[in-house]
Amino acid sequence: MALISFEKVTLAWNSPGWPPRSEEPQLAQLQTPGGPWSTGRRVHVTPASFGKMQAQLLYPPSATAESTFMPFRPETSNPTKVIDDQSWKLYVVDLPKINAFALPTREIFVYTGLVDLLEDDTLLSGVLSHEIAHVTQRHAVENAGFLNIAAIFFDTLRGISFALTVSFPFLTDGIGTILNLMNNYVADRAYSRKLESEADAVGLEFMARAGYDPRYALDLWEVMAAVEEDAAAAGQAVSVSDTFPFLRTHPSSLQRRKVNTNGAMGLANVVKGNLGPRGTIKMLVDGAGNIKMTKDGKVLLSEMQIQNPTAAMIARTAVAQDDQVGDGTTSVVLLVGELLKQADRYISEGVHPTVIAEGFDLAKKEALAFLETYKVPSKLDRAQLISVAHTSLATKLHPKLAAQLAADVVDAVLCIRPPPPPEGATGVAAIREPIDLHMVEIMKMQHKTDSDTQLVRGLVMDHGGRHPDMPKRVENAFILTLNVSLEYEKTEVNSGFFYSSAEQREKLVESERRFVDAKLKKIVELKNLVCDQAVGANEKPKGFVVINQKGIDPLSLDVLVKNGILALRRAKRRNMERLQLIAGGVAQNSVDDLTPEVLGYAGLVYEHTLGEEKYTFVEEVKEPKGVTLLIKGPNAHTIAQTQDALRDGLRAVKNALEDESLVPGAGAFEVACAAHLSGPIKKAAKGRAKLGVQAFADALLIIPKTLAANGGFDVQDAIVAVQDEQSSGNTVGLDLKTGEPFDPTVEGVWDNYRVKRQMLHSCSVIAVNLLSTDEILRAGRSSLKPDGQQ
Repeated sequence: MALISFEKVTLAWNSPGWPPRSEEPQLAQLQTPGGPWSTGRRVHVTPASFGKMQAQLLYPPSATAESTFMPFRPETSNPTKVIDDQSWKLYVVDLPKINAFALPTREIFVYTGLVDLLEDDTLLSGVLSHEIAHVTQRHAVENAGFLNIAAIFFDTLRGISFALTVSFPFLTDGIGTILNLMNNYVADRAYSRKLESEADAVGLEFMARAGYDPRYALDLWEVMAAVEEDAAAAGQAVSVSDTFPFLRTHPSSLQRRKVNTNGAMGLANVVKGNLGPRGTIKMLVDGAGNIKMTKDGKVLLSEMQIQNPTAAMIARTAVAQDDQVGDGTTSVVLLVGELLKQADRYISEGVHPTVIAEGFDLAKKEALAFLETYKVPSKLDRAQLISVAHTSLATKLHPKLAAQLAADVVDAVLCIRPPPPPEGATGVAAIREPIDLHMVEIMKMQHKTDSDTQLVRGLVMDHGGRHPDMPKRVENAFILTLNVSLEYEKTEVNSGFFYSSAEQREKLVESERRFVDAKLKKIVELKNLVCDQAVGANEKPKGFVVINQKGIDPLSLDVLVKNGILALRRAKRRNMERLQLIAGGVAQNSVDDLTPEVLGYAGLVYEHTLGEEKYTFVEEVKEPKGVTLLIKGPNAHTIAQTQDALRDGLRAVKNALEDESLVPGAGAFEVACAAHLSGPIKKAAKGRAKLGVQAFADALLIIPKTLAANGGFDVQDAIVAVQDEQSSGNTVGLDLKTGEPFDPTVEGVWDNYRVKRQMLHSCSVIAVNLLSTDEILRAGRSSLKPDGQQ
């Protein structure tokens, strides 16, 4: 390695009981960044002297002094300095054994049996980095301390067994033998696996600093895995630990990879029951005991505690899916988990993960192309949009409520949809503006039942007038929207006033009051102007409403009440935007130039009181470009579930309008795409990439399989029936009412095109990345960085 200058020494055996190779041992030609090692010296050793050097690994001279009883692991503040400041020796042991180890005295031993497996210096760098990490992390000392504790524990058990010797001599001998084996194998080697995993992590950092790509460590583990698999296939067990994995000192390469698959499958099993209209509900309980019940995948993944890093990464991908397209979180988790599960079937049989990844990339490309041909382009009418909304709502609400709210969701989106561009427009002017779902206010009111949820073609605000004498109902109301402070405010800079007398203070208060009263006077003058004009024109009496984004003090409220004005203060900024789209008018940041043209209009503004809560309704407006979905329910759980469902339903209708196309639902696309991939695409694929294509096709079927399982049907019977019907060229999905195949396009079961497209893309990308990952490292401040550098 570039960090270390080694003196190479080859060990040759003098004892006839340790036969090396049949030929005379030769100096190994090891490639390094500086060229091959052509110099070195040979040291003749005996098995006894070599055994002493190995014993030094477990019990270095300082181990007893530093770790007499408790495990002791002094962290080095700068492992790189330990490497750079010390001289290292590399011993090449001329024996055909696949092994390497390091001593605390900075001596590394590599057997020629391992050297023969390494193709170049990149793989050798992985071995050396791993062994150097053992030294810098003081693993010999730590392991010695652990063995001391284990020895005390097992010695205690031996003492107990010795007390039984008189009565049960044969039984006691057996117990003593078992305790010795447990001490020497189970305790020792279980702890060794922990240290080996840590050396893997630190060794990657050393590889990077030496100028090597740490990803080549993956190739090293693949080489070692291949050796293990070849030995197992030939029926050869090098030691008892090859037969009993819990006796291993090193985690196997397969175990290093299975961490990702297990994390993905664990998360998939958690959310699997949520999929589809027959899915179950999850109960979330936080640390304070608050309970939330949900079927929404985004809510579940966002709020549940996920410890496994792989599962957390998949959860973030699924949440990003919801942020982008509004749906598909559960499907993403299921598909990623199934992709890794299918890949693991081939990897466990010796197929390299890169081969599976290549097949996944090919399958993703072909699946996206198939999606383009499978979607149904359409100029959507209201009936089709209601079917789209119902498909989304039915997965989270009971059927009756889903059918009721589907029409309200569609009407809400159609109200806020921007008009089409004028005919003959070109360039940017020909592009239709996107739908802004923020213009749909979702207001919650814990009152009555969930079936009383309604669409309000106007605005509902969760506050009312702050004066008891203020009017509660105003008809034919002019609405003035303001962003003006109608109260005394402190200066934005830190300043103070000093008075020389009480009279000066009174004058200051009066001047401040006159400043606010001048603003109120202009508002009252505008109100009198427009209301008097209506009376003079023999129109219905007009009312006047002020909705202010900033504060209104009590004295100002008194002035407004005396003039018959309904005033609301501290309205949300988003509601100010909605109000202009609903009632018209222009929000004012000053009262200096108020004219009737800046006013909005509503046929009815009234206040509704529910216990201690107040709500203000703005209704009877002309052509509103903003609406409110007023959610009602007897408890917070019901309201939260309805709110989650409405958000997904709104997004589904928006996606359908902007895509101008739909995809048949009920698992129809997944079944058709799986048949397409496993048929002509697999045949056209070259080489072992066919395996990845087939794995991708099999993974897609997890969606209809889960739908069938959640519906209470036999999974295999349902999938076989759907596949048989699909093979005839029909568009077919799974009817969750009967468990039989049906045409989803006839029954109005639709999925969004962009949801399927995003799902295919994100799932394949994350699966390929996880297949290329063989180690999970704890991040934070690296010990390799200079002090003070983050």
